[in-house]
Amino acid sequence: MRAETPVVRLGTSLALATIVLGAFQAHGLEIWEIQGSGMRSPYENQTVSTANNTVTAVAAGRFFMQTPNDRADGDPWTSDGVMVDAAGPSGLQAGDRVAVSGTVVVVHLKSLGGVEDPGGNGDRVRRKRFEQAEWLASWVQARQSGAPDENLVVVGDFNAFEFSDGFVDVVGQITGLPDPDGALLPASEIVDPPLADSVISVPPEARYSYVYRGSAEVLDHALVNRNAAPLVRGLSYSRGNADAPDSAAFLLGTAVGSSDHDGFVLSLAPRVRSTGGRRRP
Repeated sequence: MRAETPVVRLGTSLALATIVLGAFQAHGLEIWEIQGSGMRSPYENQTVSTANNTVTAVAAGRFFMQTPNDRADGDPWTSDGVMVDAAGPSGLQAGDRVAVSGTVVVVHLKSLGGVEDPGGNGDRVRRKRFEQAEWLASWVQARQSGAPDENLVVVGDFNAFEFSDGFVDVVGQITGLPDPDGALLPASEIVDPPLADSVISVPPEARYSYVYRGSAEVLDHALVNRNAAPLVRGLSYSRGNADAPDSAAFLLGTAVGSSDHDGFVLSLAPRVRSTGGRRRP
């Protein structure tokens, strides 16, 4: 991998991070050290490096890398592997050894897997989802407070419904518009003015990006602040993943089933100035 490759995103079931690649360095942290066993990476917002990891698979715009077995920690609460979503072609092949350095920033929330479990694992999943949502809400608030005239759009896989799941109100926490039905871990008041969730404009029968055991659900959202809201002209989901049979993932020559989520397009109409200097939408 070349040092000038601009941005990759790293993620597992435990954490996700944005990494800006720098020059290759000597062996630094292990992947499992960066991922950590807690609610967030212990190196969040810090510059880290990890080297001499093995590429296990390569796909369009992404690759997977793993800590070699002789350096694995054997801890089930951490992860020795990550998926890297590259900004461009990686030029890698399975078996290559790679090094990555950059700054860790959480960008993807914990999945719902285990949220209903009793005992310690369920408590961990619920608490992690809550703390990640609270962190992102604090980041949003700091961003819009520091740049009140900015058009802010927050997009991604939130692994959360447009309403409370009863355990954690993830989207309500981040938008500043908590579900009146509440949650076991109630949302705190952080984001003001609130963000709007653009998926609400999608007709209910088409409002889904993921299908879990026959249940169509929204997990992917586009949140906009008050400045950006007037620019939104609509949101639509692509189709070909969530509705595809599992067998489609193994079909060659087609993009159908290449992910378990459907992507979306958020249409924006930027404001422009007329020749008379008057601003118009």
